[in-house]
Amino acid sequence: MKILVLSYYYPPSTRPSGLRSQAIVKQLAAKLPHAQIDVLATGRYADYQHNNIAIKFVSVSNTANVIAQAYNFTRYFFAVMWYAKNQHYDLIYASSGRLMTGFLAALVKPIVKAKLYLDIRD
Repeated sequence: MKILVLSYYYPPSTRPSGLRSQAIVKQLAAKLPHAQIDVLATGRYADYQHNNIAIKFVSVSNTANVIAQAYNFTRYFFAVMWYAKNQHYDLIYASSGRLMTGFLAALVKPIVKAKLYLDIRD
C-alpha cells in the first residue's frame, strides 16, 4: 500500500497542523508497517527517510505578507503536481493547515488514482 500525505506544515516545523499530521503519519506507520508513506510538506529542511516514511520538503520563504504566501503555495502546488504526475497511491491524506491543501489534494486524486481522506480543522 502506498500513502501520500499532503501537509503544508510538518515537523521540524512546530505549527499545530504539522504536529497533527505527524501524529497521524506515526499511527499509519505503526498500523501499516508494510505501507510506503510519502509526506510532501514545505520548509527549508533536508528531505529524510525513516523506515517506511519518506518526507520531502518544498523550499519556501518565511515571509508573512499575502503575496509571498500566495507565491509559496503556488510553489508547493506545482511541486506536488510534478511529484504526483507519474505516481500511483492507494490513499491520499491531506491536512487543512492551509485550506487550499484540500483543493490541491482533490486535484491530485484523479492523477494518482487514489482515495482521498481530507482532514478539515478550524
